[in-house]
Amino acid sequence: MIDREIAVQIVEEQLARDYEADRALRPESMLLAVAGVKEHELVWIVSWTSEEYLRTRNPDFMLAGNGPYLVDRLESAVRDLLSGLRSLDGVTVGHLHRSGVRDSLG
Repeated sequence: MIDREIAVQIVEEQLARDYEADRALRPESMLLAVAGVKEHELVWIVSWTSEEYLRTRNPDFMLAGNGPYLVDRLESAVRDLLSGLRSLDGVTVGHLHRSGVRDSLG
């Protein structure tokens, strides 16, 4: 079973990879950081935003359209949740997880 700290570490590693890939295209890329974690019976729901926003709370640095990552609590697989999907209740997350939709997310 994957605990909270491991889930955060997994997402932080993914965010670092995303940053490096983006920086190769745009030198002005923002550093990204974990903003929060919610526990679900099947996954950890890990939200993220820019490091600058978390540090300053200045809305100019707030990201829009960034959906959370789901970290499977059994397999440690990480998936990017569809950014347009805003419902994170147990039914929605459980449905995505059990229906196999999660496999097409990442």
